[in-house]
This record gives sequence, structure tokens and C-alpha cells, in this order.
Amino acid sequence: MMIHKLADVQSNNIGLNTNIWQYCVVLAKAVIGSDSNICSHCFIENDVVIGNNVTVKCGVQLWDGITVEDNVFIGPNVTFTNDKYPKSKQYPAEFAKTLIKSGASIGANATITPGITIGENALIAAGAVVTRDVPDNAIVKGNPAKITSYVGSVKESIVPAIQIGEEREKQKLKVLPPILFLLLVICEGPYPSVNLIKKYHLKLRDTLPFLMYRAKKLEASTPIKNVINFSFV
Repeated sequence: MMIHKLADVQSNNIGLNTNIWQYCVVLAKAVIGSDSNICSHCFIENDVVIGNNVTVKCGVQLWDGITVEDNVFIGPNVTFTNDKYPKSKQYPAEFAKTLIKSGASIGANATITPGITIGENALIAAGAVVTRDVPDNAIVKGNPAKITSYVGSVKESIVPAIQIGEEREKQKLKVLPPILFLLLVICEGPYPSVNLIKKYHLKLRDTLPFLMYRAKKLEASTPIKNVINFSFV
């Protein structure tokens, strides 16, 4: 166990091989397990239990009623709360209980509102505002935080946003029926049409309104109306 000389650790309930760095305050009844790391500028109140192999990064305050199970990661400046309706010098009979289950990770600057349970191996994105319980293995993002995927799912893969967009467009790509392709060529000419299809991945549902618009403009002035009926409505 290592307690920095500039830390104020009043508790004797500290496990083996746990490090508590400078400018931390740990009150007398707090419990911290083994092999944990409490980075600088953290505050841990009395009714707090921290498990084994936990990482608490800088600038985190753990208030009464918070339990952190084993193998949890808490990022820098994560904010916990334990009173839904705080008033100065007025205290509830009991503070709300917050439980962070084993293996969960909370990203930097996330806010955890009172009485929340974060499930095993859940991932909380940086800056998320968690207002309700998070199930096991869920990945949540945003304000308020919503489930976007689950740990181990395909969506969890870290891919640049632009690449994700390109893949989605490729999946949406559909071959135009020959008659619609012909109409597009008639309206726009062969080269622009081919370029449009290749560049923008025109789909049937996108092409039909476009053709209707072009047809209305051509209907009054183009002899082709005598050959092909351009009335779509």
C-alpha cells in the first residue's frame, strides 16, 4: 500500500497494494479494496465502498451511498450525485444508493445522477448524463444517456465516422431498373447520369422524385413527350 504524504487518508480500511496519490481525502469509514489506484485530487466520503483493482482518475468525488465493485474504471472528472433535491444545510434521512457493478467503465466528465445502477461491463461514454439504470454490457452515450449498442456487438467496433458513413451508403446502393435508368439518361444526358449514379449512389426512392421533377419541366417544351408519357401523377 502506498499513501502519498500529501494525501489525507483517515480510513484504516485500505487493501494491499492500493495507491492513493497526493491531495486525496479519504474519510474514516470509507472502504477501499486491494490493487486499486486513487489518483490525485479525489474525495471519498464515509459511506463509500470501493472494490479490488479499481481505477479512479483525477478529480472524482465519491459521496455517501456509492458502491464501486471490482475492476471498475472511473475516468477523470466523472461527477456522482446522491441527492435529487439538494438544499443547503438540509439532509435527507438516507442518501440515494448508487451501484457501479463489476467491470464497468465510465468515461471522462460523465454525470451519474442519484440512485443509479450501472451494470456489469457497461460502458458510459465521455460526457454522458446517466439518468436511469444501465443494463449489463450496454454502451450508453449522450444527454440523457441512451443505449447505442452492447459490448461485443458489431457496432462496438471503433471505426472512423466517415468510414461508417461510406459503408452505410454502400449497403444502401441499389441498381436502377433499366426503364428508370433510361429515363434518367433522357432527362440529364448519358454522362451526367452515370456520374451521378457512381458518385451519389442514387437509389430508386431518391431517383423517382427527381425524375418527376425533371419530367414536369420537360413536358411542355420537349418533343420526347410524344414518345414517352412523363405523367407520373
